Amino acid sequence: MVIGQHDRKLLMIPCHHMEDVFANPAQLPNWQAAADGQQVDWDEVFAGYNTAVDWPTAHYWRELAAFYPDAEILLSVRPAGRWWESFSGTIKKILKIRSTIPDAYPRSVTDMANKIILLRQDELVAPRISAT
Repeated sequence: MVIGQHDRKLLMIPCHHMEDVFANPAQLPNWQAAADGQQVDWDEVFAGYNTAVDWPTAHYWRELAAFYPDAEILLSVRPAGRWWESFSGTIKKILKIRSTIPDAYPRSVTDMANKIILLRQDELVAPRISAT
């Protein structure tokens, strides 16, 4: 199940999403640090939130499980082809034009997303390939 902005509001609980990174510039330095493999203060990232969905949080579910050992983590997966189709029709298009985004902050957020999603894709794909 995908939880959209409307659904997050219906839950009536603070729920972190990539939209929050775009809306709150204070979020970006921690996510840039995460993308660079540096130490992250997850309590600072999620201050004021009770839940999180989607990216960039989903990429760091292992780190978050270790940091919040009592948290309940629901991780859903879908067939690679369906994910690629969805990604190609949305996020990939934005990442391709990120250098042309005139405003520095949204461009910085998309650069961070590019680093997490595309530059670290070997982490996502290689273990699955070697397991088959």
